[in-house]
Amino acid sequence: MRKIFLLSIFIIIPIFIIAGKWTQPEIWEDGLKKIVYLAPSDFTDLPKSIIKYLEKNNYKIPQPYFYNPGQEKYNVIKGRFYSPNQYDWAVMCSNEHKSKVIIFISGSTKKIHILTQFEDINGLQGIGNDEVGFSLGIEVVGREDILYYYEAYGGPKPPPIDHDGINFIFYGKASVVYYNYKGKWLELQGAD
Repeated sequence: MRKIFLLSIFIIIPIFIIAGKWTQPEIWEDGLKKIVYLAPSDFTDLPKSIIKYLEKNNYKIPQPYFYNPGQEKYNVIKGRFYSPNQYDWAVMCSNEHKSKVIIFISGSTKKIHILTQFEDINGLQGIGNDEVGFSLGIEVVGREDILYYYEAYGGPKPPPIDHDGINFIFYGKASVVYYNYKGKWLELQGAD
């Protein structure tokens, strides 16, 4: 069920957009123009080496449509994504309306993993008043929530959990939990 939903988000919705069958194409272009992108240096907790890496590659951090300046910033997270003994950083970053979720293993710019990548237009959804807004985000998810999502919504049975996962969220729709188990990234049930 979740894979079908994600398929519709990342394949079917763009087909409707391109075909002009969903709504006026200019709404989607306006939505892209309205995405707020923050500079890596706006995230003061982010290690300087990661900031330099992102700046060197012309990456900005997209914010969901409900972001308010001066309040919480989104899409830069720190967690134990590979083991309970080390901290890693994950950043959703965009260059020319193409985004990636990059994991900086142990905070190193020499050991990175690209978890997923997508066109920013695929992260837009209707938010009312004939407007669309960017609706993708990442957050740290722990054992308790991973097990709750599985018990509440089904999906693949989680492996033994001893560190954090990454919750990849389509706000107002659903999410997928990415969890690294024995060196492989699994897709587990998220919020439905």
